Amino acid sequence: MCRTLSTMISYASSQLIRSHLFVLTVKSTSRFLVDEQLFKIRNQLNALLPFSNCLVYDKGIVAIINKNADFPFNRETEAQLLSLLKEWGLCCGLSQSSTSMLDTARLYKQSLQAIKLGLLVQSGCYIYNYTQFALYDFFDSCLQHENIDSYYHPSIAILKEYDAKHHNNTLLNTLHNYIHNNNNQMDTAKQMYIHRSTLLYRLNKIVELTCIDLDNPDTIFHLQLSFKLLEYEKHFSSLPKEVTNNRPVT
Repeated sequence: MCRTLSTMISYASSQLIRSHLFVLTVKSTSRFLVDEQLFKIRNQLNALLPFSNCLVYDKGIVAIINKNADFPFNRETEAQLLSLLKEWGLCCGLSQSSTSMLDTARLYKQSLQAIKLGLLVQSGCYIYNYTQFALYDFFDSCLQHENIDSYYHPSIAILKEYDAKHHNNTLLNTLHNYIHNNNNQMDTAKQMYIHRSTLLYRLNKIVELTCIDLDNPDTIFHLQLSFKLLEYEKHFSSLPKEVTNNRPVT
């Protein structure tokens, strides 16, 4: 068994020579697994992921995958991995890719963060891809000592206040959907099951209240970021600091 992360990286580096590196970390979230069980799961993963080295490490299994592809496995392999995880009551985190073995430690941390954030955002899943949670991880890192409200576009607070006074979430939700649909009125109206004239009325009301320019790319980017921050706040703001600050270290 590898005792340190540096040993794990050194072992993997000596074995793998392909071009795209990924780290897949498998953990149990519901029960304790003894070494015999961990080694059995490791052997199953080695058979399932031929272009990898699977190691028992820190009460889990770490698979260092190196392939000539921009994704570590195909749909058939993913289905088999999902079946294995369900059988043992496990979940896994998948890192982004890199072309350098020197990034192994960083990718390992990504795989741990994928599990941590995935369990908070999408509890009940088995495979968590760090790419889906990278923005949340960025917020988690940057906002440890900052007030999240200071990063919102000013229009967010205005629309929140207006909607609260009228006992609904109509305007803020409309703006969110409009931005999400790339300022396409037809797609937004269709998604919200409203007439296009109703949408236009709401958009005009939003502009009247906030004075925002919905054709300005910088404004659109700030609004997109603001809505992502709202999602982050929804999932993480109520957690105690010791949970959100529990970032993996080596």
